[in-house]
Amino acid sequence: MLAYDPPHRLAFSWIVELPAGVGATGRDEDAIVRAIPNARICIAEIGRLLDDRTWLAGDALSLADLLLAPQLSMFAQAPEDAQILQEHENLNRWLARIEARPSMQATTWDRLLERVAAAA
Repeated sequence: MLAYDPPHRLAFSWIVELPAGVGATGRDEDAIVRAIPNARICIAEIGRLLDDRTWLAGDALSLADLLLAPQLSMFAQAPEDAQILQEHENLNRWLARIEARPSMQATTWDRLLERVAAAA
């Protein structure tokens, strides 16, 4: 049985916990290396499902796109993961399309940090 080590958890840990001071031990390089083969499989399958379509479920934006967008957007911020995404041109186009949407622009890390600072 394979250990379940979701790639998005690694990206979350690297991007969110460390800057926030939550992950006191730093990046777990061994866990990252172990997760890369599974990440490649998952990203390849998402790329296969997307195929040449504009959106995951067809010609219109759907819940599938909206649920996957924050995960892949965060995934793409980790250097190891960005390299995996570069192997899938269709996913890069999809990610650029969805990240250009106003709803995604309103929830970038910079925008969220601005809101936190304004609320303090």
